[in-house]
Amino acid sequence: MSRAKTRWFIALGVILAALTMPSLVDADDSASAADADLGFPAPPGTHWEVVAGYNTRTHSYSDGNDPHAIDVVRTDGPTEGTVVLAPWDGQLSWFDHSCVTIRNGDFSVLICHLFPDSGLQRGQVVARGQLLGIVAPPFYAGNNGLAHLHIAVHRTHGSGLIQESVPFTGRFALEGKELPATSEPNAYAGVTFTVQTRLDHSDPDFLFPGLNLIAWPSDAGLAAALQPIQDSIRTVFAFSGETQSYQRYSPLGLAALNDLEAIERGAAVWVYVSDPYGVVWDRPALLEKRTITLHPGFNLVTWTGPNTSVQEAIASIEDAVVAIHAFDARSQRYVSYRGGPLASISALTRLTSGQAFWIQVTTEVEWHQA
Repeated sequence: MSRAKTRWFIALGVILAALTMPSLVDADDSASAADADLGFPAPPGTHWEVVAGYNTRTHSYSDGNDPHAIDVVRTDGPTEGTVVLAPWDGQLSWFDHSCVTIRNGDFSVLICHLFPDSGLQRGQVVARGQLLGIVAPPFYAGNNGLAHLHIAVHRTHGSGLIQESVPFTGRFALEGKELPATSEPNAYAGVTFTVQTRLDHSDPDFLFPGLNLIAWPSDAGLAAALQPIQDSIRTVFAFSGETQSYQRYSPLGLAALNDLEAIERGAAVWVYVSDPYGVVWDRPALLEKRTITLHPGFNLVTWTGPNTSVQEAIASIEDAVVAIHAFDARSQRYVSYRGGPLASISALTRLTSGQAFWIQVTTEVEWHQA
């Protein structure tokens, strides 16, 4: 699969998930800012660093009333493509092709240099942790060649007009970190943030905020199987290799829109987690040996054999395999194996029992997992 194709699959998953989010009822736009501690607008567990602080050429009173703005980049993975999440509850008072503003009472937070999600609407009420978009790649969304996020807090008037820039202090301390006002040039450059988490990411049953590609663990009906986590997820997507098409199920959406009625135990599915801190879903292990049919094109499957190298796992079907793409939910990115001459330099080298992934094949084959 080409890099463009891989990005297309990521984007498709995010877009499909966003389209299934239930509409939010408008609320009074004067929500209390006293209850709105400011979180970092990125997935829990990610690491970030300030690369341009207060009082720089583009962070000044003469350039957008933003002397207390900061520019941040991700340090534990690529900044480009990282999911951007609402840092507090409020109302989407303004957005364009590269920025969003979320108002809470008399204050708003501005986030720029992202591709806003297609489902956003001005005046929409958003909850902390809700999907806003993804960080734009270099030379897009006005980022001057560096993938990054511009974050600032403003006192606002009316529909979001800026009255004054506010430092990240008190109830506006970013992820609990204080950045007091100062006249020092490029103040706080080099300051780092680790987005706080509530749950243990090492738990094999942990699902990260955003998209997760997992093995379906149950023969139970969808509603019954998802009941323990139904308040923490938006949508489940399955993919048919035979028809090369998606089906979806949402516990929160209209039943008439759900065309996914059953999932075979051991199938692989996308689960979109809306809880900004993730969720633990206790589910049984998949240890049975089995033979599955792979259809020409893309197949969403689970490996139920023992932990082994990719090359050993696919030895019986190697001639038909084009690529395998596992999904790292922590970074919201793919890790891939490609057959032929690229096999030796592929980033994905091993499959673990119960791991879900895409596998692309050229012809129909029977894959015995043992």
